[in-house]
Amino acid sequence: MHSQKQILLMIVLAALVMRGPINAVGPMAPVVRDVFDLPWEAFGVLAGIPTMAFGLCSLAVLPLVAGFGSRTFAVAALTGAALGSFVRCIEWMPALFLGTLILSVSIAGLNVWVPSVIKVVFHDRQSQVMGVYTAVLSISGLLGTASVMPALEAGGVWWGPFAVWGLAALAPLVWAVGFGGVPLPVPERKEKRLEKSGAPVALLVWFVAIQAGLTFTVASMMPSGLEAAGFSRPDAVMFAGSLGCGFLPVARTIYPVVGAVYLTGLWIWMEGVGGFAGLMGAALVMGVLQGAFVTISLTAVTKKTPEADILRVTGLVQCGGYLLAGLAPMMAGAWASAFGFGRMPVLLMILVLMWCVVAWLVAGRPDATGGAPRRKCACLP
Repeated sequence: MHSQKQILLMIVLAALVMRGPINAVGPMAPVVRDVFDLPWEAFGVLAGIPTMAFGLCSLAVLPLVAGFGSRTFAVAALTGAALGSFVRCIEWMPALFLGTLILSVSIAGLNVWVPSVIKVVFHDRQSQVMGVYTAVLSISGLLGTASVMPALEAGGVWWGPFAVWGLAALAPLVWAVGFGGVPLPVPERKEKRLEKSGAPVALLVWFVAIQAGLTFTVASMMPSGLEAAGFSRPDAVMFAGSLGCGFLPVARTIYPVVGAVYLTGLWIWMEGVGGFAGLMGAALVMGVLQGAFVTISLTAVTKKTPEADILRVTGLVQCGGYLLAGLAPMMAGAWASAFGFGRMPVLLMILVLMWCVVAWLVAGRPDATGGAPRRKCACLP
């Protein structure tokens, strides 16, 4: 029998290795391109593997958990995260791409499994625990970027940052062996129709797609946009890394406030109001709000989905959401070519307004619990 504290620690340990190894690729671009003589087109494919894997592999989680069990799935996914990181350390180009693929597929599975565990185990505290989860995801991403140079300097080898994340994945792997057996509900085969779940699947797909698209676009375009605005590269990277994490409750009245403040930050970025100090303040506020966007979007998926359908709906929503989100950076590149980086915040403003509209519609739908009494999870004492 596992306590909620033990399961929460497992979630935190897993989340710590779910973004770092992916974010480490960007800062390593010069090193990787030099070692493997990679053209930018090939590096673009390497950087795009995680997003595509997140979308394409999410639907496989339900049958895998149904066939092998929750513990086996968690152990296999975390093993893949460690293995993929170590495979990338081999100085052979196919190994670089294969390791990235193994790592990305494993994290794609965890993207579905962890929110499902939160729904089942922390039934009455979904928002709070989802806030902790997304905060740790953000910290993981920041560590992925910040750890590259220290790992390269300390290790003296080009694959040092990859090895660091392989070792980091061993801790949640060991913990999952002991506490990964959270029983997740798997629908009967005859109950395949999503209409029975009552979840607003199409709205949730768009909700996650816009949120992820906004995140990917800011992460990929913000440094270049700030450089084009006249800021130095270190300052531009610092601002991009200031995308922190925040938590706001899933309440319908909060969305216009979040959107208005975020839009104000974008306007300050675009117009350069207040110079360096104004941009730094705007970036920090936008970082907190963007973290809140992630928390709100993922919490909405769990709150609007019945527990019996959580694996199926979460997999479908993340599949559609991430595949659509992958189009956002492409759209941003076309926008920058047409209007210049200086007008990039206009595109982000459009995405923020779209997110607020969909958020308003999602919040208007009743929660899946419907006031029903909590069903006690079998993993808890």
